[in-house]
Amino acid sequence: MIWAKNYTSEYSGSQILNNNTPNDVHFNSLTWIASSPNNEEAIIVHSRTTSTTFGISIVDGSILWAIDTGNFNPQFPAKQATIHIDNSGITHFENGAHTVCITNNSAFSASIDPTAGKFVLSVFDNRSCVDENGNPVIRPINDAATSAPYQTDPARILFYAVDLAAGTAVEIHAPVELPTTPILQWTDFMGGVFDHGDYFTIFTCHARSFFISDVDGNMVASIYDVISLSDGAPQYPGEAYRARLFNETELTDVITAASIYAN
Repeated sequence: MIWAKNYTSEYSGSQILNNNTPNDVHFNSLTWIASSPNNEEAIIVHSRTTSTTFGISIVDGSILWAIDTGNFNPQFPAKQATIHIDNSGITHFENGAHTVCITNNSAFSASIDPTAGKFVLSVFDNRSCVDENGNPVIRPINDAATSAPYQTDPARILFYAVDLAAGTAVEIHAPVELPTTPILQWTDFMGGVFDHGDYFTIFTCHARSFFISDVDGNMVASIYDVISLSDGAPQYPGEAYRARLFNETELTDVITAASIYAN
């Protein structure tokens, strides 16, 4: 182990989505950025329950910068001083997003420059816990869930351009809305979006659907009723956690790495 760090105290005073258990701040996605004159090398971490996205040092795990991507935890982190990225350029804030990763889609090339601390995040926005107007239904992190009504709206994909030199996060493209027929694409806790060349592979767990989409939401492939083994999540029979498409080289590399490790 290189280092270990407990981030619990940094969430003191935070709000969480009301459909989560008290003190639940698990991290649900990780991605990486290189160093540049404008930023340290970092791992980008996302917390679904608090809708916060932040970069941590690979050296000691300290929080280098934070984005309030859900727009209800501007005080995070509570203890450590850090850079707060301006989120005023975001139109659609994520709500319980399950996958927040760097995208290298060429449609966003003007906003991507690893040598200057500029990158774009693709966000699988679950819209997990909202009111009838799409606003987050939240409560203090230490409290039990309230009886406030909420709903889960159909999932969508959002795109945020981050400029660490300018200290800004800006929404740069219209959301990718998923098909509503033959089944409504809702998935309150799970799902994911990943790059596949200049396309995106999208998986919705509760709706059990898999899509390949371009950046404008044009579906080049749609697969419905994707059934997986129910072990590990008996309350969601037949549902997978995430799914993605591998090309031959990627799959070969994964198998080779696994074989080396196993032997």
